[in-house]
Order: sequence, then C-alpha cells, then structure tokens
Amino acid sequence: MTWVRTIWGLEPRWTITPNETAILETVKTALDLAEPCKIEFLAQGAFNKLYTITSSQNQQVVARVTLPIDPKWKTLSEVATLDWVSENTSLPVPRVLGYRADRCTAIGFEWIAMEKMPGKPWADVWQTISFPARKKKLVSRIALFCSETFDKQLRGIGNIFPAPATWADGFVDEFVNSAFITNGFQRDIPRGPFASAREWIQARLDMAELDCRKRLSLVGDDDSSDSDSDEEEDPEDLETALLIIAKLKHRLDDFFPPSASGSTKPEPSIIFHDDLNRHNLLVDESGALTAVVDWECVSALPLFSACQYPPFLQGKPNDIEPIKSIYQHDENGEVAELYWEHLEYFELTQLRRFFLDEMRRLQPEWVAIFESTQRQRDYELAVASCDDPFMMRRILKWLEDMDSGAENIPGLEERIDNGTL
Repeated sequence: MTWVRTIWGLEPRWTITPNETAILETVKTALDLAEPCKIEFLAQGAFNKLYTITSSQNQQVVARVTLPIDPKWKTLSEVATLDWVSENTSLPVPRVLGYRADRCTAIGFEWIAMEKMPGKPWADVWQTISFPARKKKLVSRIALFCSETFDKQLRGIGNIFPAPATWADGFVDEFVNSAFITNGFQRDIPRGPFASAREWIQARLDMAELDCRKRLSLVGDDDSSDSDSDEEEDPEDLETALLIIAKLKHRLDDFFPPSASGSTKPEPSIIFHDDLNRHNLLVDESGALTAVVDWECVSALPLFSACQYPPFLQGKPNDIEPIKSIYQHDENGEVAELYWEHLEYFELTQLRRFFLDEMRRLQPEWVAIFESTQRQRDYELAVASCDDPFMMRRILKWLEDMDSGAENIPGLEERIDNGTL
C-alpha cells in the first residue's frame, strides 16, 4: 500500500494485486463451501476489493479484501456494526459469514465474507422507478430505520466494536472513519471515544490544523517521502485553510458551549450511515429495498449530526417540475441530460418533505432535533470542508457574515444548495 496526496486529501493505493486463488481457498475453507468453487472480481472501493465466490450448490458470498489502513480496528468495527444493525433494526443488511482481522493468512490482507444480497443499486434504476409511489415507499423504509436507531441510542461518540459480554446497548470505542484514517495519521490527536460533540469537533479541528501545517512544510520539498502525489499543493490554499481553522476554533464556544455542569458522562449518540447513497441501496425489479450495503467506517454520531437527511436525499431544492417537451432532444429523440438533473432535484425536494412527514409520525423528537440544530450542522460542514479549495470562499463569507452581527444570515448548507456565497 502507498498513500497518494490528491486535491481531496490522502488516498491509499494498492501496490500489489491480491491473489484470487488465495482468496478463494481461504474463504472456501473458512466457510466450508461445497466444491468446486469459482471466484470473480466484483468491484473496488476506496479501501477494498470485492469478489464473488460461487459454490457448486450456487451459494454466493461476497469476499471483501481490505487495505491495512487501520489494521484490525476497521474490520472489527464493520463486523460489529453489521451485527448491531441486524439485531436492533429491521433494515436488511448482509450477514457476516466469516472474517479475519489480521493479515496472517495466505491472502496477506484482512478479509470479511458476507452473504451476497439480491438486487441492483438504486442509482442504476432511479430514472425508471415510478414517482412518487415506489420512491416514497423506499424513503418510508429508511425513515423507519432512522426511527429505530433513534430508539436505540448509544453513549459516547465513536465506532462500535464487539465486547466480551453482551453489547446490546453498544460498545463504543475509538473512531474508525475516513476523516481520522486519511487526514495524516496524527496519532497524538485523540480518536475517541468522545464524551461530547465538542470534544469530537475539537479533535477534528486539531487534526486538520496539524495536517495542513505538515503539508505546508512539505510544499516544494521534492525529497519528501510523506506520500506520492497526483496533485501539487497550493500554499495559498493551505494558508487559507489554516485561517478558516483559526476562525472556527475562535467560534467553537458559540456552537458547542462547554458543559456548565462539568459532567463527563458520555452524551447520547446514534448509528448514522454517512455513505447511504443510491449506490449502496439495493432494490428489486419493482424498486423495493432488498439491502443496504457498505457499512465500513459507519460511526455513532452525536444527535445533531445523526438527525439529518440521509445522504441519498440531499440535493438542491427545486419545487418546479420540469416539462420534458421543452428540453432539447437528440436525433434519436433522447432528452438532454439537463432534464434528468432538474427532475432529480424536483423529486428529491418532494422526497425530503415526505421523509420529514414520516419522521414526524414515527419520531417527533428526531424532527425537533433536526429543526433546532442546523447551526451545528453548518459548523461541522465547515470543519469537514475547511481545506477544500471549492468550499473555502463560501466558508469564509459565512464566517464573515456572522462576524458582522447581521441577523438571519443564510447558513452554510443553504448557501451550497442555492449556489450562493
């Protein structure tokens, strides 16, 4: 494995290709699959390679081979999270059939074997699924899951792991997510579990600052062995990021005040799938949900962060339904892609309203938290995007408007949705 610095941050890259024969033999033996078996490459994610293994009895399993980006902890947390979701909610998720949280196998990498779930990604059939009936039905299904996780709140902010004894209430420990994995590996920055949202945000700000300062010190250093690089760092962007971080730290108390009681009791948290996009929602031919996949790095987050729209519902607001006939069509009669983009924004706007209506029915307290914590979500968005060159101007203008003392200024998320500063 090697790390490559891109405009989006550090990214891990494979330097060798896992041996498919070793994967097949290891998983076949561990799961006692009937001979003969065959293996096929399925897909590749940011940290993993996925393979389908099929036995002579047509039993299919998915083997996920993972890079050692966070040895042991990432695998253990994913297994525990899938088990927890399966035991505590009605959401269909893959069942873990076997795993190894170390590299002492013929594969040479950690691995997880899961049952292969039926269906295809919702993204592949989005345009063909009827609106609103079928799409609303899926949204209603996800709202139920959000209600169930709200009912099963944990304590502390971090990832969950298997515990020696029963862990029905969750065993929350250190964070295993992309922000802590890819942001420079500052091991002197605490990784949790955090007792409060303030501690969590403070650690992320400290981590971002150390990372930016390190990257700034390496600008122009051709002998640096920190990582290979696809992109040349812009020192002005890094200086701007440090300015944003300083301003955010200055305002931390405004958004996350210190506990007046001085209590160290961990605050409530909720399991939140922050990569719940349409590619990770599997559906059948009718558009009904068959599974939710890709649970690596899913964490227990503070209530203000977890009580928000699922990622697949996020998008620009649009209350005007596009009229297909007024858009350009090609020589084959196919409508321009712009129509589908506008239709997607329109449908998502309606589905977000429906999602909130469902949550009001299922979990009114969830909605109350959602409606009262937009400021905190804006702040967290600024923390997560502080070194993003495409976000810096918008964050700075948002901070400047707050410093001016003006009332009713647009929030950061609102500015992004509306395409304004």
